[in-house]
Amino acid sequence: MRRLKFFALLFFLLMAYGCIRDGKPEWAINAQIVEYTMKVGDEETLYLEVHPYYKTQNLIIESMNESVVVFEDGIIRAVGEGKTEIKVYLEDYPDECYIEISVIVTITDKQIPETVLEWIKTQIGTEVDEPKFFPTSHPQYAVEIEYESQNPDVLSDNGLPFKKEFDVEASVKITVRYNGYVATDVHDVVVVGYAFNSIYNYFFNQFPSFTRRILNDINVRMDTIYNAYPEAVVTWHSTDVSVFTNAGKYIQPINDKPFQIVLVVAFPDRGLERTYVENYTAAGLSVYDRAAIVQEWLEELKIVPAMIDTDLELPQIYQQEFTVTLEWSSDKPKIISDDGQISLPNKNELVTLTCKVISGQESAMIHFKTEVAGKGYEDKWEEIEAFLDEIFLDKIKTQRYTIAGVTASFYRYNYGYVPFYFNERSDVTQDLLPADHAFRPSPYQSYTRKYVVIHDTANNNPGAGVEMHSQFIKNPDRTASSWHYTVDDELIYQHIPDMEVAWHAGDGEGNRYGIGIETCINPEVDYTVVMQKTAKLTAELLYKYGLTLKDIRQHYDFTKKECPRVMRINKRWDEFIDLVSIEYSGISKFSDVEFVWESLSKNIMNDKGYVFNHPGVETTVTYKVKVTYNNETREYTHTSVLLPPAWS
Repeated sequence: MRRLKFFALLFFLLMAYGCIRDGKPEWAINAQIVEYTMKVGDEETLYLEVHPYYKTQNLIIESMNESVVVFEDGIIRAVGEGKTEIKVYLEDYPDECYIEISVIVTITDKQIPETVLEWIKTQIGTEVDEPKFFPTSHPQYAVEIEYESQNPDVLSDNGLPFKKEFDVEASVKITVRYNGYVATDVHDVVVVGYAFNSIYNYFFNQFPSFTRRILNDINVRMDTIYNAYPEAVVTWHSTDVSVFTNAGKYIQPINDKPFQIVLVVAFPDRGLERTYVENYTAAGLSVYDRAAIVQEWLEELKIVPAMIDTDLELPQIYQQEFTVTLEWSSDKPKIISDDGQISLPNKNELVTLTCKVISGQESAMIHFKTEVAGKGYEDKWEEIEAFLDEIFLDKIKTQRYTIAGVTASFYRYNYGYVPFYFNERSDVTQDLLPADHAFRPSPYQSYTRKYVVIHDTANNNPGAGVEMHSQFIKNPDRTASSWHYTVDDELIYQHIPDMEVAWHAGDGEGNRYGIGIETCINPEVDYTVVMQKTAKLTAELLYKYGLTLKDIRQHYDFTKKECPRVMRINKRWDEFIDLVSIEYSGISKFSDVEFVWESLSKNIMNDKGYVFNHPGVETTVTYKVKVTYNNETREYTHTSVLLPPAWS
């Protein structure tokens, strides 16, 4: 019997206090009703139960939208149409012990006209400025709406203003009907005078209207306003002078920064004043601005030196006045990997490292050209064989390329070649302009040589080879221009001494410090041969003046002119640099070595390495070279696959 009484007592306690877990009951607050549907003006009692465990806690009851319902003295009162929640929680446990009670409030047919009437007033507002028709329907209720202007000389029945110069007060009678119920009222408005609009438009038209982004200083002028309205008092100010001052000066922030321009227009004699506030953004650093700062930082730290022979430490992030991510890539990953690891090539190689600067969803590219030093060898024959490996080709490519110039473009064909290296130096004919020639600007004056600048003549007319350009450069009756060398597939002429200025780059830096070479593109020349002859001359000039591959420039690099156009449009610039690299290695490392080449496929390739009789299908060609060094001669033979014509 005693045990039965114990279980009865336990059951009573569980019913009274709920199950206790971790010292707390499973529930804290209960509501008899958790969803109410009411009409505007209705009242309902809120019945709540709090667990005895929390009897010392204050119970907080809040309406989440008091324009729909309010809660006072235990009563829910519906005050406006809509849906909301009432949150009930314990003061010390607002996020743990709470319930939400849903309340939906609708209105009666009798209340609908009055509700719509108040909505119309909010739609019209207290000022009529721009032409805008009054509402003729409600998005929810099928009501009839009528308007009657009390001042038809300034405001039409449908809401169109007839503006005067200054503000005029007006009224409109509004009538709303629904299912036999009617609500009516007179609504007062001000029809804004056009004087304010004129001043507003003139003032803010000085600021960017579409993007609303400030990118530079603005000369804010007020004279036209005062000429039109001398009695007006007009002032303005920026809400953030750290990015845009009250004198109109733009101070670029790191990141985009919003601010406002406040315009105050007053006519004191009329007792009228109006304030306008417009939002703008002071443009922060663009991704290109950030990339320029990063580039300056990388150059200052010499992250990518001009000449390298060891691994690079390429930063992955820039974290100073702003933070951006840096992603690196190499155009020759076998020589410099994307993470900066170096594999020394057999000969000097020009490599472009690209740093992608990433800021949010935007990015910009920075390009660094560097020269990777060729391997060093203790054994001369090992070095010679590495050099030959750069010349020998596994596959000989063919190409159809476009000769574009001042007349109609036409195709020419590269049937393939192997870049044999010959010890002979360029045969240059001296064809110097007279010292007093108008286009020899600095006779006998020497300037430091920084660049070798490659051009093409743009003259694809028949006969426009070296000799014709020799006559052209001497003619003073033309637009001023001059250059140092002209090259075709047979001749090289020099017109101006290397150390003097010539007018070829369209830029003071290139003209003063660059040696200009014009390559001929007339129909009679083999442009592939022109490229090889130019590569040898370029390598000789680099070696003579202590320059390297990175000091070769296109005319494009100085003025963005599409020149040398034929190399650029046919994507042969890298091919040209490789030719220069071979010639430079030969000049700088193998002046005491003799190379004698011979084609063993004489019906296809000549002894200079040029394919002159392509069979039209893939085949092989074999060639050999006799190399003599220190009175020892060795012979090397190689076979290359000659690819079929790329244009067939």
